[in-house]
Amino acid sequence: DANVKLSVDGSNASSLTLAPSGGSLEGTWSSDEMVTVSDRRMKQNVRPLEDELREGAHRWSPGCKGQARSECLLSSSPLQTLLHALKPVSFRFTGEKGTEDGQVRFGFIADELSKILPQLLRRVIRSHDLKSESPTQGVVYQDLIAVLTAVSQEQDMRLARMEDWIAKRESQDTANS
Repeated sequence: DANVKLSVDGSNASSLTLAPSGGSLEGTWSSDEMVTVSDRRMKQNVRPLEDELREGAHRWSPGCKGQARSECLLSSSPLQTLLHALKPVSFRFTGEKGTEDGQVRFGFIADELSKILPQLLRRVIRSHDLKSESPTQGVVYQDLIAVLTAVSQEQDMRLARMEDWIAKRESQDTANS
C-alpha cells in the first residue's frame, strides 16, 4: 500500500491520508490562512473567464437549449442565466467518516454542478474511496469565486447600461415637455 495514513487518536480511522496522486484531510481542520499558487508564470492558456463560460453555456443556458454551439456563443449574454442554473442547497452530511460534525452547511451538489460547470469538480481521494467504483466528487469552491465575480461584473455592466438608457429617456421626456 503506497498510501501514508495518520491517525491522531490511535484508532484505525485516519485523519490524514497521503497518496502519490494527492491526499485528504478528514474531519474539521483550521488554519490562519490558506494560500493557493496563482503566479502568472505557473499558468498557460490564460484567457477571460467569460470566454470559457460562454463556451459551456450550451449545457446550462435555457436560451441555448436546442441551439447549435455557435448560435449560443453569439447570443447576447448566456452568463445572465448562470446564477439561475446554479442550485444552492443547505444540508447536513450523512455522518460518514470525516463528515460527522452534524452542522447545517451551505453549498452545491457536485452531481448537479457537473451539468453546469464541470470545471469546478474534482475526484476526492478519501481512504474509503480508494477501491470504490464510484469515487466521491468534490467542488473547488475557490474557483467558484471567479465565476461569481465574472457574472457580477456582467450584471453591473448591464445595470449601468440600463441606468444610462433611463437617464436618456428622462432627458428626452423633459425636453419634450
